[in-house]
Amino acid sequence: MYSTEGDFARELGRKAKIKLQAYFRAGRAKFVPATAFDRDSRNLQARGDLRSNDPHILALARASGARLLYTGDQDLIADFKDKRFINNPRGKIYSGVANADLLTKSACGAPKAAS
Repeated sequence: MYSTEGDFARELGRKAKIKLQAYFRAGRAKFVPATAFDRDSRNLQARGDLRSNDPHILALARASGARLLYTGDQDLIADFKDKRFINNPRGKIYSGVANADLLTKSACGAPKAAS
């Protein structure tokens, strides 16, 4: 799941956007317009109980139904594990090179870990 709009887009680099758009054209990614999650992102931010500064990532997961997060951001991991934010179903988190091989089996196409 991805969006090339809003806060999410500002964090993506140009090469990442191009790759995500190629995945979309190949049917390996689903585009979610910012309009589908912007309000939820603002509501999450306004709550004041997030540990991370990534309400847009949580809102994208909630809007899309995606429950796989690949990050090393410990605050975002804590928020993603918090059932107040991601629940029914709960999410799974891959947080390091040790998990990269798992992602190569999915549509994500993450690079394989160095040997």
